[in-house]
Amino acid sequence: MIIFTPIRAHGRKNPYFFNVTMELGKAVGLTFLPTITHADRDWTQSEVDDALASTGSVIGFTDWKHIDLFKNSTRKKVILLDQFYIHDYYKFLLNGVYYQLNPDEFYPRPRKTAPKTKIDNYPDVIDYSWADLIICVQEENLVGPEWIAYFNNPGAYFGTTSDKVISIVSGMNDDISNNNKFPYNVLRIPTTLWFSWVSASNAPIGYDPEYERPHKFEALLGGSKENRQFVFNKLKDHQLLEQGLVSISAQTFRGPTDKLYHDVYYRSPELDGYDDPQMVELRNSTRDGNWVAHTTHGIKQKKFRIDANTTSDFAPYASFFIPVDVYKNSWFSIIAESIVYHCDFFTEKTAKALLGRRIFVTFGPQHSLRTLIEAGYKTFGDWIDESYDNEPDNEKRWNMAFEQVVRLINHKDPKSLYKEAQGLLDYNCRLISSQRYLLEPIDTFIQSFLNGSAVADPDWVPMSQNWTEAQKLRSQKQFDNIVVPAPDVTPVAIPVTRLFNDPEILSAIEKAREETKKRRTGA
Repeated sequence: MIIFTPIRAHGRKNPYFFNVTMELGKAVGLTFLPTITHADRDWTQSEVDDALASTGSVIGFTDWKHIDLFKNSTRKKVILLDQFYIHDYYKFLLNGVYYQLNPDEFYPRPRKTAPKTKIDNYPDVIDYSWADLIICVQEENLVGPEWIAYFNNPGAYFGTTSDKVISIVSGMNDDISNNNKFPYNVLRIPTTLWFSWVSASNAPIGYDPEYERPHKFEALLGGSKENRQFVFNKLKDHQLLEQGLVSISAQTFRGPTDKLYHDVYYRSPELDGYDDPQMVELRNSTRDGNWVAHTTHGIKQKKFRIDANTTSDFAPYASFFIPVDVYKNSWFSIIAESIVYHCDFFTEKTAKALLGRRIFVTFGPQHSLRTLIEAGYKTFGDWIDESYDNEPDNEKRWNMAFEQVVRLINHKDPKSLYKEAQGLLDYNCRLISSQRYLLEPIDTFIQSFLNGSAVADPDWVPMSQNWTEAQKLRSQKQFDNIVVPAPDVTPVAIPVTRLFNDPEILSAIEKAREETKKRRTGA
């Protein structure tokens, strides 16, 4: 086999995290792509001939200039494009603003000659048609109707036939997936890649439900976004910040829409005592402490664990590591995912809670819990009201979710709650810890196209963009200035020197809840 994993024009090597995914899969007996036996170099024709003459050789190359040396070989030829985007060098934002992207960040479309106006640093001629299989991987959330056009005819993007192009995609906006059947050459895995990487980043964690935990909750919210600012403001308005371990950082490094949420910064002082010292150092050295870099290269942080004795050449994101002492000193978690609404995209934020055996409430898109359940995980409907997951209106859903935060905070005996839920929490931990469970569907998908056993669905019809009711509602509210009132929840003021296990505080909370209930029911 010949495997081309092209370097992008600005020199970024590829693949990156999907290489880790394949290493993890092979460590548990899966196949993925075969291991390279003749590694990349500045290939000459004689070296290519020698490599091809070697029985069973697997040849890897990354430079576009070497395509002509390999493309006429009778060996099976595979192109692997990690972090593959559909693009026209511009990205359309929901608020109607266009801003230019760097075309060198993306893989170029086929072309026979260089563009009249130079737009990138790729070769003049771009040709993918020589490959027997093109594997496109996208670990981020997919946005925009361009993806629907691509899924309907991916071969058109590469100048080849669509049966030679397969796509492995994580989450996507609901208008792409809603009422659509995906073609046989698309694999959707919204809860797989990030969960696998987080599992590989953390050593097995000890768990003892008998821990005495001084803080009711943790809400490590990350960069400020709409859902995270909602959570922070609710905790602040209800005077709950001092009762948990809370952090939210200014969003100063993203696109234009995030400028709406750039000015919020808060960090519980206790966190520096619970956090890993190296992580504290990294945080203090980046962006004036407001943001933790998307890498752990440069600090002595361990890399991805492939198995008990092997680590990857790649380092995880800093955010992949479970804050062990934060978990040991708090009872439950508040999760505010990266994509705020209208998708099924999950990241390390949810993965860490599952791996760390946490009870949690999530502030994100509609049907987030349903997607987790469909992936095999169990949630907490036996102890809290999870009907918030079905509410299409974002503000209503998040307010309903916050009621469940209050419900958990008010629980008189959280230790007994965790004992009741321990079987469920252990199950979630075992599931997300199983790399074979997570990655086998990807391997099966790839092998079916390599060995020719994949069969097209005769009943498949082209996809179309279908907006969900939740998306229509948000659009209506955004442009008609419709305001949805928050539920009537009475804040309970708790002195910063008092803890929630104080009987007087618990009594005051229960009294306030009863009064709120009476007002709602008209009693």
